[in-house]
Parts: sequence; C-alpha cells; structure tokens
Amino acid sequence: MGRYLMILIIGVLVGASVTNIMIGKQIDNLHISNQALRQQLSVSERELQSLKESLEKNERQIITGIEVEVGFVGEELTGYEESSAILTAEESVEDWLKVIKGQEINDVDYMLIPEIIDGRAIQVDGRKFNLNVKLVVLTKTVIVYLEAEPISANEE
Repeated sequence: MGRYLMILIIGVLVGASVTNIMIGKQIDNLHISNQALRQQLSVSERELQSLKESLEKNERQIITGIEVEVGFVGEELTGYEESSAILTAEESVEDWLKVIKGQEINDVDYMLIPEIIDGRAIQVDGRKFNLNVKLVVLTKTVIVYLEAEPISANEE
C-alpha cells in the first residue's frame, strides 16, 4: 500500500509539473501578445491624434449666418414698436451683410462690418432709428450688437 501511495504522489507531482510548464508557456505567449497589442494601440492613438490635429488645421471655417442683437436708447417704446424695430433692423443688417455669407472667416475684413452698418437709419412704422454698432463677433455665425436710437423729426 505504501508503494501505491508513492506512485500516486509521484504521478500527481509529475502531472502538476507538466501542467505548470504548459500553462506557463500559454501565459508567456498571452503576456507577449498583450504587450504587442498595447503597443499597437498606443501607435494608433498617436496617429489618430495627429490626424485630428491635421483635420482641424485644414478645416475651413465658413460664415454661415448672421445674428443681430438690438438694444434701444432714448425714449421708451411699446412692445409692438420694439419688436417691429428689432425685426426691421435684423432684416436690414442681414441684407447689408449678405455678401460675407459663405466666405471663409479669415478672408473677411472684420473692420469693414461696423463701417457698413454704423450710422445707417432704418424706418419702422413712420419712425426712424439710427443704428450704431457696439460689438461684432466674427465666428461661423457673425453676431452684431447694435444700439438703435430714435431720430426725432427735427434732426432729419
């Protein structure tokens, strides 16, 4: 019986050793494969980042819209008068600046935008308003901040 027990113990030890060697080789292969995949991922991430940066540099920024913000100075206006004046100012400014729509932002002379609008008058329901540019923000949507001042009949 002692002999069978010894053979059994030796068999278990030899089996465990062979299994350990086989699993060890698999673990080594998986470890090497994991390192190779990490390196490929790192290279791919760097390439992706450089492509994104290149795309951002080459992306043309085109003016696609014009937005007008109007503030009023001077006398108080009714809600209807103010709404009509804002609508007329927006339509007029968009008409005056329609030439810059579709142009690349870098190609637009932003100093000319206030010159086009400043000092112009709009007429709303028999009243005239003088427009003064306070700020121009040049992005894909050009935003023009205006101040509208009523013109009295004796100033005309």
